Amino acid sequence: MYKKLFRELGIYILTGLLIWYCIILISGGVSVQSGIVNAVDRCLNVIIPSLFAFMAASQILISGGFYYYVSLPFYPLSRFLLRIPTGFFFVFLLGNLAGYPIGIKLLSDMVEGGKISKRTAEKMSCYCYCGGPAFYAGAVGLAVFRCTGAGIAVFLSIVAANLIIGIAMGFFGRGKEVCGKPKVCFKAEILTDSVISAGKSLFVICVFIVFFSTVMSAFDYYDIFDKIKTVFGISDNAVTLIKSCLEISCVTELEGSPFKLLPHIAGICSFGGLCVIIQVIAISGGRISLTPFLLSRIPAAFLTAVICRLIYPSFIPDSLEASASEAVTFGIMNNFIPSICLIMMILLLILKKRLAFSKTV
Repeated sequence: MYKKLFRELGIYILTGLLIWYCIILISGGVSVQSGIVNAVDRCLNVIIPSLFAFMAASQILISGGFYYYVSLPFYPLSRFLLRIPTGFFFVFLLGNLAGYPIGIKLLSDMVEGGKISKRTAEKMSCYCYCGGPAFYAGAVGLAVFRCTGAGIAVFLSIVAANLIIGIAMGFFGRGKEVCGKPKVCFKAEILTDSVISAGKSLFVICVFIVFFSTVMSAFDYYDIFDKIKTVFGISDNAVTLIKSCLEISCVTELEGSPFKLLPHIAGICSFGGLCVIIQVIAISGGRISLTPFLLSRIPAAFLTAVICRLIYPSFIPDSLEASASEAVTFGIMNNFIPSICLIMMILLLILKKRLAFSKTV
């Protein structure tokens, strides 16, 4: 009886929140529109250019069976530390180097293709999750601290925490792998399918980024973050860290080169933010259970913060703090036209493939 009551109460609360959200979309049109424009701009200028090549190339490596040979040089690490089949170390590499959703996407695609068991994929999802060195060096290192070393310290802390979690997960036993050494092949269909798959995944990611920007705009419309600052008496940077737990790119809004906050920033970057986690859930397509992944985020964030506290002084020049008040101007890249061309190319490939299929039917 109580279970049914709580379920109905949850439905009413969710309905009320959705109605409230719709009201904001109407009453706060300018704020929401601005958030959508900024999100689309971020997708076209940052997300698509930085992720598409990695996603397409990694899909080719998996579909063609090349991933096994990329992993061979790391046999000792995969066999004795992570305790995973040798060929799967490739996923660990790209999951930590290529950006947040890449690792989960690769694992989901490998499960769908019968190259890895669900049990092993679910375990590996706990430590194949990282923003990548390029994102941290730019968004954290340069944008906040004017020092790439700060971003590299964050990246190395996350990788070290992932490696510790991977070693711990190795003690839970292996899944029953459905295939061994893959057969290598490269055909035109593999290239086409990989590009289309990368395009579809990017579309899902960008759609969720745009949607989540409207939620953040709703918070700004009601000055929720300003009210949190007033009620709890916290600083602007503390509010920015709270916003970063929702949308990780908000970390670039930190002010004053707060070196003492770097471990906290690293922990939040290890968590990835609610928006990224929603993207991961969407891009997995339900092919694997993400419960282990979600449960691993808190200990991973804690480990990352501790490791970053120990190592970050080695990456920050002593003279940098003295010049923290100097203004720095960053260039703004414009990848709008290339991104539009890329989207058109993907649509043409999908159309061409459908036409070829219809002729065979």
